[in-house]
Amino acid sequence: MKDGDLADEAARRLFERRTVLLGGPLDAEAATRLAASLMTLDAEGDDTIRLLVNSPGGPLECAFPVIDTLDLLRAPVEATCIGQAQGTAAAVVACAGGRRRAAPSARLSLRLAGSSLEGPAGRLERDAAELLALRDRLVDRVAAATGRPRHEVAAATEDGGLLPAAEAVAAGLVDEVAGRP
Repeated sequence: MKDGDLADEAARRLFERRTVLLGGPLDAEAATRLAASLMTLDAEGDDTIRLLVNSPGGPLECAFPVIDTLDLLRAPVEATCIGQAQGTAAAVVACAGGRRRAAPSARLSLRLAGSSLEGPAGRLERDAAELLALRDRLVDRVAAATGRPRHEVAAATEDGGLLPAAEAVAAGLVDEVAGRP
């Protein structure tokens, strides 16, 4: 079997167990695929959906399709960070409505990746304003999900470092450090 075939088979088996994986960057394609998988599992029943996250995050606008989908689901979602969740991926974990966990060696950070704006000055102003508005929306969502003050969440998106699992619990990004069932 080729590596791609193995990955497809693993994803299929996870899906059969109501589990989806965000493994890799949270780009537009990954966000669409993840949202579609979550909606499909939700339509198939009310049992818990497990979301596993190991991602460096991605563009700010790619977090919202996933976070909005999580808000619309009837089935509870148990989000677990395995490895890392940075930036937008950490926001997805924090905004999952059900049980939020981090594996013992996981690390999470809300620090958003920088974005490169280019073009004429007028367009730069509009793009920068839109980017700040998106960041503010994400900060509001994470603050509401974690119970942290908005200014703390905003600061973490600018300069927050990687938090080990126990510190992520203290910061409200997850509810617990995962252990063996």
